[in-house]
Amino acid sequence: MSPDLPKAPNFLGIYYGGTGSSWLLNTLASSPRIMIAGYEPLEWMHWKVDEATRLGWVRAAWNPPERSDSVAMAAWYESLATNPQYVDTEKRDFEGVGFKMSASAVENHSELLRIADESESIVLAMVRRNRVKHALSLYRAHEEDKHQFQDQGLMEASTIAPRKFRKWLKQSSADHEAAMALVAKARSTLGGDRVVEIAYEDFVDDAGKASTVESLANVFGVDAATFSYSRYRKSTPDSLSEAITNYDQLAAAFRSSKYRNYFS
Repeated sequence: MSPDLPKAPNFLGIYYGGTGSSWLLNTLASSPRIMIAGYEPLEWMHWKVDEATRLGWVRAAWNPPERSDSVAMAAWYESLATNPQYVDTEKRDFEGVGFKMSASAVENHSELLRIADESESIVLAMVRRNRVKHALSLYRAHEEDKHQFQDQGLMEASTIAPRKFRKWLKQSSADHEAAMALVAKARSTLGGDRVVEIAYEDFVDDAGKASTVESLANVFGVDAATFSYSRYRKSTPDSLSEAITNYDQLAAAFRSSKYRNYFS
């Protein structure tokens, strides 16, 4: 590590689906100084063990032994591997260890944040500002199987059923509110300087990606040139009128709702 760069911190990514978290974490993982111990290691669907066991795993992940102690390091990697989400990277020169989680992954947020505080971890709050665009992303992923993991780039426009879309708008709002409640608690517990908000809209294009990576480089004390961009690509056109074949009909259906301004 350059003597001019601070040590890369541990981190907790707070996210909800459709916020670009996969792109973000895969980009972070490309740095030799940042270790992703597991992408979503605390989600019940991935690891069906009690919460105390999952929080114990977090405590261990954020407190690795001295790198020079090969025996202790081997035992540490073995303990991490008890989690099925563990990523077997075993980077030699890593400093910061992190992962992402939804607000519902852990019930005891106070204990999680206490562990984060003790290990001097920071929080990356991954959010999406436009509720309609976020709901569209959820709709296309769940109703039409159109998403970034198909690795096709931009996919054809959708004809949206307003009644179904209303359900995903409610889901978008609920996901965002739950995440922001946890983020607010993180600010209160850790201090505002240890919570970094990253909005999907800020890295939706190439210029935004470059700016976001530069910001992340500053947060983690990493040379931005050492990052390799994630392979994940946006699957939905950013323009609503290009992404929705019946855009005028959908906008009219929500003209009197609290979501109307997101259509403009």
